[in-house]
Amino acid sequence: MDGLLIDTIPAYVSAMVQAGHDVEHPLSGDYVLSLAGLLGAELEAQIKADHGATFPIEPYMAAVVARLGPILKPDARLGA
Repeated sequence: MDGLLIDTIPAYVSAMVQAGHDVEHPLSGDYVLSLAGLLGAELEAQIKADHGATFPIEPYMAAVVARLGPILKPDARLGA
C-alpha cells in the first residue's frame, strides 16, 4: 500500500457540532454523520433544507473551518 489513510469523519463531526454551538444553532452528532459524503454547495443546501433558510450557513461554515483547523493540524512534536 502506498500512502496514508486517515479517518477524518470524527474530526469533521466534532468541528461541525462545535460550530453549531458557535452560531447558536446546535446540530447533533447523528445529524452531522448523516451528511457524510456531502461537500461544498451540496452540504450547505442540505443543511438549509433540513434547518430552514434562516440557518446562518455562512457563519456556520466559517466556524467549521475555524474549528477544523486545530483538530487536523499535525502535532509539531511528532515531526522530524
